Amino acid sequence: MAHETRTRQISAPTAPFQALTCYLFRFLRGPHVERFNGSFRRELLNGYLFTTLRQVREHCQLWQYDYNHLRPHQALNFMTPIEFRQAA
Repeated sequence: MAHETRTRQISAPTAPFQALTCYLFRFLRGPHVERFNGSFRRELLNGYLFTTLRQVREHCQLWQYDYNHLRPHQALNFMTPIEFRQAA
């Protein structure tokens, strides 16, 4: 059985969206994003068994606040974002 190769034509209205999607996909695959994804998975997703979407949202908001405000970051010389902002 021969494999058939198909080429998909991109219509004019979707071309800019697809170009943006390709750009974002390349950007979101960088090492800094991989590090974030690993931290998110280890610290939140693997630590809880969610039963409702509401639980997921609440835990994500709490984790996001902690990550963005209270947690020391290696990129900030192991300071929290608040300490880094005050030191600047």
